[in-house]
Amino acid sequence: MDLVREPLVLGGVFLLLLIFLTVIFTARVVRGRKEINRLNDNAEALRGSLSLAEAELNLLNEAVRDLSCVVTKKDLLVLILKKFIKQTPSRKGCLLVKEGDNFICKLASGIDKKALREARFKSGEGLVGEVLRNLAPTIIKDIRVHERIKTSPKDSLLAGETKTVLSLPLLVGGKVEGIVNLYGEEASHFETNLRLYSTLASQAQISIQNANFYLQMAEKQRMQRELEIARDIQRLLLPDGSPQLPGFDIVGSNISAEEVGGDYYDYIPVSAQELGLVIGDVSGKGVPAGLVMTMVRTILRSEAPGERSPKEVLARVNRLLYPDLKPGTFITLFYAILNTENRSLAWARAGHDPAILYHQAKGEHELLRDEGMALGMDSGEMFSQIIEESTVQLNSGDALILYTDGVTEAMNPKEEEFGLERLVETVVENGEVAAEPLMKRITEKVTKFAGSAKQHDDITLIVLRAK
Repeated sequence: MDLVREPLVLGGVFLLLLIFLTVIFTARVVRGRKEINRLNDNAEALRGSLSLAEAELNLLNEAVRDLSCVVTKKDLLVLILKKFIKQTPSRKGCLLVKEGDNFICKLASGIDKKALREARFKSGEGLVGEVLRNLAPTIIKDIRVHERIKTSPKDSLLAGETKTVLSLPLLVGGKVEGIVNLYGEEASHFETNLRLYSTLASQAQISIQNANFYLQMAEKQRMQRELEIARDIQRLLLPDGSPQLPGFDIVGSNISAEEVGGDYYDYIPVSAQELGLVIGDVSGKGVPAGLVMTMVRTILRSEAPGERSPKEVLARVNRLLYPDLKPGTFITLFYAILNTENRSLAWARAGHDPAILYHQAKGEHELLRDEGMALGMDSGEMFSQIIEESTVQLNSGDALILYTDGVTEAMNPKEEEFGLERLVETVVENGEVAAEPLMKRITEKVTKFAGSAKQHDDITLIVLRAK
């Protein structure tokens, strides 16, 4: 009896143990399946998130590529607005660009033309004022009830039937250069995609900054090229060397400043024993000044030969030149005729700085400052009435110094001018030296005085010494 009962008991225990293990295994299987389902759900969400991130990345890559290829500011702004509008369900938006103290709507999509005509905002006005205060992307859920904006009818006109607006400032160099307004029915779209819009705005800012830099470089290169052309013109106008005159030494020079001006000097044969000496300065700088001086040189060289009156020569040049000059353009000239046979000097001054005549024998100087007016300021009658002509006899040792205002107006770092008094002192101190060393000492004195200060005018001189 006991032998039979023992196997039955053992079998029951084994059965209970088997049932217990089965329950545990089943529970683990169920938990495993739940975990697998949870992981599958997470993986699906992750795949969705990755797909969204990939879509954003592709969009940004496309924006970077497209915005980086545009150079002109106008085309860049058009492309920027297109990139934003493309992401907006309403396809409605505008781009406000800063001009002076105002923000003006330059580009728009889906906005009424009447609203665009009115779209000029002051810096503190309406939505523009709100964005300038925040200096960050700003979402207005309902522009019609916003406390600060509802009083701005121009903002309401731009919004039209839509009520929600996302406004993105485009900051360049810490300043708001433009504002992108995007319009829609619900704020949820802008809130969900705010990161994308903000990233697009950042890329747009970089592109605008690059475009500004490119334009600055292009302008700098253009100006540099203009300076090179002006210098070439100026070199063509100036004499290759000094004429050899019986009884006289003569020398001239031109030291160019960083900003090329319209300085000019020349020697013009008048007759077998007469030589015309001319020094002048055109108003303005660069290529325009160089071209005007080319005209002056051409006319002067055609009218001077054979004419012994400096006043008459300048009157003819003025009459011929005046019709072709733009208003506000004028030229100062000092024109003298040296007669090497009788050692006389006749001159007339068309508004130019007075020449210095140093009499070595007396140790005295005088300024040749007869009346006259600049070329191009009058068509002829008044010019001929005002301009005067004088003649002086040159004795052995006498020196004549013709100069442009680049000499007397040369500035030192303290913004003090070299001045006529210092120039006269330099001439008197070197009253016995020949023409070339006298010219060198003048230029050295001016250069030393100016020091490191940037000069805006050429230093141009003619020095004549009677033997």
